Order: sequence, then C-alpha cells, then structure tokens
Amino acid sequence: MSVAFADVDGDGYTDVFVTNDNLPNFLYLNQDGRDFVEDALLGGVALLDHGRPVASMGVDTGDFNGDGARDIAVTALSGETFPLFEAEKGASFRDVTVRSGLAKASSPYAGWGNALADIDNDGDLDLVTANSHVNDLVEHFEPYEYRQRNTLFANLGNRFGEALEFGPPSTYRGIAAADFDGDGRLDVVTSALGEPARLFRNTSEPPGNWVGVRVKGNTLPRDALGARVHIRGQNRWIKSATGYATSTLRPAHFGLGTSDSAVTIRIDWPSGHTQVLPDVPVNRIVELSEDE
Repeated sequence: MSVAFADVDGDGYTDVFVTNDNLPNFLYLNQDGRDFVEDALLGGVALLDHGRPVASMGVDTGDFNGDGARDIAVTALSGETFPLFEAEKGASFRDVTVRSGLAKASSPYAGWGNALADIDNDGDLDLVTANSHVNDLVEHFEPYEYRQRNTLFANLGNRFGEALEFGPPSTYRGIAAADFDGDGRLDVVTSALGEPARLFRNTSEPPGNWVGVRVKGNTLPRDALGARVHIRGQNRWIKSATGYATSTLRPAHFGLGTSDSAVTIRIDWPSGHTQVLPDVPVNRIVELSEDE
C-alpha cells in the first residue's frame, strides 16, 4: 500500500519498508548496495505483538522519542489501531503501539496517509493522519463511520495523547505537513476521494520558536535525500515520500518551544561527510549547500 525509504540500520545504505493490506509488512535491508534481504519478521515490523497482520496503509518514519533512530509509524483500519514500531539496535524494532497510547487513541479511526511532524513546535514529533473507512457500507453492520475526520495525536514525551479531530468528515486519503503561510507553524494539507484538496492552517498558541533547514547537494543529487539534520537533540531526515500516496520535500522543521537562543546545525550527508554551522538565529529558514 505504501513505501518508506530510510536507512533504518544506520549502515549508510537506504532500506525499504513496505506496508501490506492484511499481510505481514516487508522490510528490505540494503546489503551494501549490492542487493536486498527481506527481514521484517526478525526485525519486529512484520506484525504487531499479537501476531496477526492488519490492514497496514500509510507509513512514515521519524525519531518520535529523541533517541536518534528512525521509528516507523503505520496506519490501519478501525479497530486495528495505528501501529508504532520503536527502533532499537541495528534493524530491530519493538511494537510500542500500546505503550505509546496510540492503541486506544487510534482505535476508532481508519487511517490512510500519516505524517510525523512537530505541529506545536515543542521539539517532539506529533502524528497527523488522514482518515476514512474503506467500506462505504460499514455503518450498517459495524460501529464505525465511513466518512471520518482527520486526527492529530500530540506527542507528550514518548507517548501520544488522545485524538484531536480536525476538518469535516470526508473520504480522506493523503496528508502532508508544511509551513504554507511562512509563520513558522506547520500547516496540514489533505486529499480526499472525489473532493478538492483541503488546507488546514495551524493556529496553535503560543506559536513557539523554530528553525527550518533547506539543504542542497553538490557532489550528491540536488535534493540530498537521506541527509540527517540535527539540532538540540532533534533529528530530521530529508525525504520526499510521506504516508499514503503523498510526497513532500519541505525544509526540515525544528520546533524550539520558548527558547530563542541561537542553535548549532549539524548535517550528516549521505556521502559520510559531516557539516556544522554554529550560532544560527532562530525563526527563519536556513539554506545550506553540501561542502564540495
């Protein structure tokens, strides 16, 4: 249903995670650029801890707990919960769907697109999802709605809060987060079946301080996909795919909360080179080119 490209084991090569509908997920580990080995079951991401496949839909990766590794967030149908796999050593993951609070909070919703993004600028990655049940007759025989609202699950520090609904009920599919109006807060755009795209403006208060980092490859391809940007214990990876049937190539966004002091930006380029830029003022987008 969806694909995420990410170096999940930190060996410098891009791996591939694939969500499957009512089948175990796939995790293809890149073998030094030669070929791929499927390792989802041993890696802990093929199934949830209950051992049964779910209708996995969208997938996004990001460091939701601030430990420097890329975790995997997935959506599924109503009653199945939205799986969350926490990265451990190497290419191993742990199912933390229940521990994180997502099992209970997401159970009523059927999710498609999803995005890990710092919506409230507090420095933690929140989760937004585009929702709608797959069966337009579901209301006749199950306690779920066909047309659903989108949801925001705020990161409360290694766990997520209750679902905050936004937008009118619809048949949502894709979702992406980006700062459309330049005010430093990530807005959300969605797509839906047979309806125009919708843009939801972020009016969170207080707005919080922030830094956006836009990178450009020189020896690397221009978009420098896979580069890791690090600021104050936060990590963002440059990527283009998000969730289900969605792409977004935005500046890497870092919420800084109430802190308005200058930051140091470190970029780990896919080539293995590290670049550091100290004393960067906040509340602006910084453009950085790869050192040649």
